[in-house]
Amino acid sequence: MIRVSFRLALLAGLVVLPWQSLPAGAAQPGSSATEAIPIAANGRFGATVPAQSSTWLRFAYLGHDQEATISVTFVPSESPLVDLFIYTGSADAPRAESSVAARDANTLTQTFSDPSARDVYVQIVNNHQDRVLGFVGRITPTSAIQGPPQGTTFPVVGPVAETPDVGLDIQPDGGLLGVLAPRQRLWYRFYHGGAGVTSTIDAAFVPSAGNARLDVYTGPDVGHLNEQLDAPTTTDTTISRQVSLASPQWVYLAVSNGGSAPVAYAGHLSPIFVVAPPPPTPTLEPAPTPTPTVQPAPSMAHDQRYFSETRFRVDDDAIWSYFQARGRLETFGFPVSRTFSFLGCPVQIFQRQIVQICPGRLPALLNVLDEEIFPYTVVNGSTFPSVDQRLKAATPKVDDADYGSTVLRFVRDNAPDSVEGRQVNFGRTFFGAITSAMAGTDDPNLLGLLALEVWGAPISEPRPDPNNADFVYQRFQRGIMHHIVSQGATRGILLADYVKELLRDQEVPADLRAQAQGSRLLAQYCPGAPGWLCRPAELSGTDLTFAFEPG
Repeated sequence: MIRVSFRLALLAGLVVLPWQSLPAGAAQPGSSATEAIPIAANGRFGATVPAQSSTWLRFAYLGHDQEATISVTFVPSESPLVDLFIYTGSADAPRAESSVAARDANTLTQTFSDPSARDVYVQIVNNHQDRVLGFVGRITPTSAIQGPPQGTTFPVVGPVAETPDVGLDIQPDGGLLGVLAPRQRLWYRFYHGGAGVTSTIDAAFVPSAGNARLDVYTGPDVGHLNEQLDAPTTTDTTISRQVSLASPQWVYLAVSNGGSAPVAYAGHLSPIFVVAPPPPTPTLEPAPTPTPTVQPAPSMAHDQRYFSETRFRVDDDAIWSYFQARGRLETFGFPVSRTFSFLGCPVQIFQRQIVQICPGRLPALLNVLDEEIFPYTVVNGSTFPSVDQRLKAATPKVDDADYGSTVLRFVRDNAPDSVEGRQVNFGRTFFGAITSAMAGTDDPNLLGLLALEVWGAPISEPRPDPNNADFVYQRFQRGIMHHIVSQGATRGILLADYVKELLRDQEVPADLRAQAQGSRLLAQYCPGAPGWLCRPAELSGTDLTFAFEPG
């Protein structure tokens, strides 16, 4: 029997916000069962609930009498007028299930089971008259749900102000509340009283503040803003900033989610400075700048290090030696960039990997799947497995006794060659990544540890693509293996190539673009600009000059 755990965390604000209003006749996503927000195959979602209203979501329940445990946790705990209901049937006439949510402090739970597969509708009800709710949620395990069809959009209901020139005014009581989609940034503004005034902005984040940011900007207008670099005060769930300025002026706040799952936030600003009459709305008046002159890229030697398939060359000797010793094309794919500075170190992007050569160190592989680089699981219609926290926690630690032997045994136990009668060859692909000729040794343990350097340990079970029975994936710490059933082939996903596409903002699949909104990597390549960066303040230690110019 599979138990499905469905957890929501709700944040309560104090006022109904103006972004909740819609044009006459417009239907807000989640406002009814027919407008229910679909839940993605990864089980993650987020939305808001207006006062005296409700928000609906839906997911495909797979049946077989699997018991679904639905748990809702809300904050603050002194908000009792929150409820959870489950419906089945058609969206036009949903049928309420008879079970009643059990309440334990600030947690509501229900269970649901049925022999048949069906759509399940979840209604989050906010009966408060004086507050908006923001919530995030997740359904686990993801194997218990069927993802929506390819191309389905997953709206995140809440405020929308993604550039400072349309920043939302903080409410008269100092409140700000909403939900951030993955890689999304939202802007607010308030008027600061100047000398003698210290404004404090406190924001709480659910489920945590680990991937969130609260940044402060000031300047003469929205075209000339400077980030205030004072360090925030942070905890696991909160971020606090203070602002002291010599003169009255507009201040801009950017609330950001750098993670791969929605984040709800609730904040408060104090004191609120009231002016009479209100200052005029700042306008975007960018200073005229000359059109940059783009110099031609340096030429490349067309020798054995040059790859005509992508028209890039491996110039650096250390990277070339590393490429030869760690699997060549099968591990790295073709080079798709020149060598350039990225986040403080020289790198070169290949189709599957990014090689990093920090000063004084040997070449190493950048962790492309890091939350700050490529945390996405739905790409070009494919659904990759997310991290299995149970498996990740069981991975041997580097400082464990006999780490070398225990970690290779862990790989053998968890990277199978056969899954449900399918010959996926995940283990064989791992242990075949580095050959004796490449490494200059026949020692199987050493060869296995070199393969571990390339792939890392497995951090998911093998999973078929929920929308394509021909694909089976397994996630490792540094890559995702992809088995194509009809071809009998197993190889790594071209993850690093997608990183390049995000930086250039070209040929980015629509589903990836939707997840990457707010990413500091997206659309950064600006030929002719200083460092060829569109937003250099967001990508320190980076110079993209000529990075993606072939030769």
